[in-house]
Amino acid sequence: VIEHSVTVIGTDYLESIPAFNSGDCSVIEGDEFAAEHYQNGERVCVISDELAELNGLKVGDTLPLKVYMSDYDYEKLLTMTYITHYDPLAGFAEEGEWQIIGIYHSDYEVNGDYDIHPNTVFLPNQSLTKTYKPTYDAKYPDICLSYILPEGGWNAFEQEATSLGYAGWF
Repeated sequence: VIEHSVTVIGTDYLESIPAFNSGDCSVIEGDEFAAEHYQNGERVCVISDELAELNGLKVGDTLPLKVYMSDYDYEKLLTMTYITHYDPLAGFAEEGEWQIIGIYHSDYEVNGDYDIHPNTVFLPNQSLTKTYKPTYDAKYPDICLSYILPEGGWNAFEQEATSLGYAGWF
């Protein structure tokens, strides 16, 4: 199962993923998610160009997924390390097909902190019927959350973060 798995990341806003927000990663074919995809929980996804090429996939094709929970931890350098396990007693949490609406490109070998491995598939959170809650390293409890700031909101955010003792974290 592990050898035939992809990482699935559910999102409510693709641009909140740092690599997409910074422009290091972008949809090069097809479309990004529209508001109705998120709101209606449509079974659509965005995959990497490398995953598409290696598997003969294109925009409009469907991608069959059998979803199971896989925790991850952050190492000392804040790089994501996946715990590669599949619990056959728990089985798959859900199964289905997601239509590929977009294909993204990321130079994951050169993007540093914002790297996205090409084995990563993005889909709307609402398209999953269950809620998946990963466990976090106690030292970095909220490290994988992303926040959307309003236009010009950086200064206020930085001041509040500094006042709460998070100076230099961002």
